[in-house]
Amino acid sequence: MPKNESLTGPSPLSTLTLQRGASRGLSEQLRQLIEQAIGEGRLQPGARLPSCRDLAAQLGVARGTVRASYDMLV
Repeated sequence: MPKNESLTGPSPLSTLTLQRGASRGLSEQLRQLIEQAIGEGRLQPGARLPSCRDLAAQLGVARGTVRASYDMLV
């Protein structure tokens, strides 16, 4: 099974793209993209998010970046 898939199919967050070097930091971009995915219905409100480790590996960022994004969502 590919890394970005679960038992129920591909992760809705596996297609996110972050802009390195942008004026907004990676954690802020990730927070905004997650909120956008919820607003567009690709991710259901209250859905379980991937672990920081898994999403960081999928996106090629540090776990702390994902953790900071998740903290902003709470």
